[in-house]
Amino acid sequence: MFPIEACDKQAARVPAAIAYGVGDIAKRLGAREEFVDETVRLTQTGSMRFGAHQAFRPFSARQTIRLSQCEFHWQARTVPFGLIRITDAFSDGTPALEETALGLIPLAHD
Repeated sequence: MFPIEACDKQAARVPAAIAYGVGDIAKRLGAREEFVDETVRLTQTGSMRFGAHQAFRPFSARQTIRLSQCEFHWQARTVPFGLIRITDAFSDGTPALEETALGLIPLAHD
């Protein structure tokens, strides 16, 4: 089963754009039509801003995408000193987005 089909099973609970987006990312990262419980792991560096009028801040991130399920986990750290952690995830049909300081103090949650 290809990731798109795994996402289709959860389509009633998940907006289609999210479900198909996860499968599309997996395809672009080299997912094969047939596979056995593979996982893609990425590392990223870049810059982001937390508001339209705020300065860009550097970040580093790691992302894991499970190809046999419709799920991913992205975690970034940013300034100051990597103490701000941002997590974006999708698992078991449930999206999650949170921002914490020191990994403990909630700054934002969706």
